[in-house]
Amino acid sequence: MRPVSSSRCPRAPRSGCLLLAATLLALTAPGVLGPGRAAADEPPGAADRAARWLASQVTAGTVTTGGVPDPGLAADVALALTAVGRQDASADALARGLLERPTAYTAPSGSGQVVAGATAKLALLAGARALDPTDIAGVDLIADLRSTMVEAAGAADDGRFRDRPPTAVPTLADRSNTFTQAFGVLALTRRGPAPVAAIDHLLAQQCPGGAFRLFLTGGRGCTTDAAADVDATALAVMALDAVPAGVSTAAPPAVDRALGALEARQGADGSFTSSGPGATANANSTGLAAHALRIGGRTGAADRAAAWLQTLQLGCSPVAGDDGAVAFSPGALAAAAGGVPSTGRDPFRRATSQAILAFDAAPLGTAGPAVANATGCLTTPTSTSTTTTSVPPGGATSTTLPPTSLPPTGPPPTSLPAPTTTASAGTPAAVLGATETSGNGAGRSTTGSGTSSARALALTGRGPSTVAAAALWFVVGGSLLLIATRRRRP
Repeated sequence: MRPVSSSRCPRAPRSGCLLLAATLLALTAPGVLGPGRAAADEPPGAADRAARWLASQVTAGTVTTGGVPDPGLAADVALALTAVGRQDASADALARGLLERPTAYTAPSGSGQVVAGATAKLALLAGARALDPTDIAGVDLIADLRSTMVEAAGAADDGRFRDRPPTAVPTLADRSNTFTQAFGVLALTRRGPAPVAAIDHLLAQQCPGGAFRLFLTGGRGCTTDAAADVDATALAVMALDAVPAGVSTAAPPAVDRALGALEARQGADGSFTSSGPGATANANSTGLAAHALRIGGRTGAADRAAAWLQTLQLGCSPVAGDDGAVAFSPGALAAAAGGVPSTGRDPFRRATSQAILAFDAAPLGTAGPAVANATGCLTTPTSTSTTTTSVPPGGATSTTLPPTSLPPTGPPPTSLPAPTTTASAGTPAAVLGATETSGNGAGRSTTGSGTSSARALALTGRGPSTVAAAALWFVVGGSLLLIATRRRRP
């Protein structure tokens, strides 16, 4: 039998060759192969829009609460934007503002002070921005954090991260809590194994039903489910899930129990409710829980949470500049029917900085894959679609405690490496807003990634219009090839 040239098809199976050629033509159409951005006629995803709105809230390299610079909120926003891989110029500006003067946040009341939660957050942020947390403007954040850990074997506080008061005010209150402990464990885990004593102290805060308590009062551990808190539970999951295998055999089962407790507390609509007086279903707690559930492999619950959060996301009508902002609750969304009021943006900044991590994010303290800044907006907000994203083990967040004004104390600014990215056209040069700050700097934040197939299509560039274009290429390409072949047939 005569060999067939590798560059030509045998005559008998010509129809199969035509089908193959047409298929290859269709698959090479723009946007069909590869993880490209969504087509121009597809709306940007929930994470894209939320990131853009947060970036628009940044002024002079920071974000504010009540008109006052809020370093805790700035840290949360920078961590969140870095985790979702969006608006990098804004994230870089926020990070530089915080890390060039770290003690303005970690030691706001003067020499000798170390706020444990704030120190842990900055260490996470430095690592996420590819900087060395042991040398930030001459400050060793890792050493400072370790210095706040109580070392007293057998004592109730052994392994606990406690705020260290300034030398001039030795009686300044310690406001550390489970957020502080989780952030501390996570920050040290990112640099290497965290001390077992610190991990054990966090584990001790797990209540009988599997959730974690927030306030570290009444003894070393939690003895009643009445003290359980959704936000604290979610953050504990993120920290303990990041603990390497072999460092703590108690961590994995504790994570499983905590995830079960979160699922049991999820509302039928996918939302989560915070603890305490007047608690209500809200974006902050739901964002945190969604991220923890995603990390733990509870995809269905994480998807439902992310879908509920999207029902709270504003579109560009009636005010285009509000597109992407997330309201704290359904009530807050209804109150913003005419747009986000200029004097009421603080709750939206906090809610959005936490909700964004439920849409598409790597864990806090890590950098998500870079995504081009989105353009366009939604006239009508999406209410049910979400984005499924694989989240690597670990992660952290921050929460919604009242912010504390921190005076600009600390050493003079020290230059950090110049930014490696530039903002795209139309992107605010300043940075965006994020979460909380309690006095200990370990406020409530969010994290997570959630989603459904509809939004996943938009994020990968395989939305409906792209599929339609591929089909058209297939039909037209196949027809042309068939015609050409018939003309050449002897």
